[in-house]
Amino acid sequence: MKCPKCKYIKNEKNAVPDWQCANCGIALEKYNSILEVSDNQQREYVRKNNLEKTINKKLMRPVYGLIVISIFYIIVADDVGDFGGAIFWFMLSALASFSAYQMKSTGYFLGPFCRLMQREEHRVEFMINYCVIQLGSLAAFIVGIRYLN
Repeated sequence: MKCPKCKYIKNEKNAVPDWQCANCGIALEKYNSILEVSDNQQREYVRKNNLEKTINKKLMRPVYGLIVISIFYIIVADDVGDFGGAIFWFMLSALASFSAYQMKSTGYFLGPFCRLMQREEHRVEFMINYCVIQLGSLAAFIVGIRYLN
């Protein structure tokens, strides 16, 4: 048997038990189980880190959209009058709805200070955020309709 720590290959002449390395003296089974646990922990860390990056990207898309439509409003809306204002408010409404959809589909939301929070751990805060975003979406849509009248 080959030792996983020092790579020593055990032979029949060694006067140590089967569970022990003749060179460094470690318990082979115990060392292998520790390596297995650390590999599993490392895989779990990588999976969790990748999940957080993906969720952050999904939740930040509406923020980028808000920046784009704000630039649109500054550049274009004044030139086209009320129609440009209506487009701005309709886009804002759609963006808020998209943000609420991302929250619901991922199960995460941005809490105070843009901290990533999970729905399962913060149910009340999640529902408050979700409802506020949906109401904001409805309000923006109504303002857009009023621009057209």
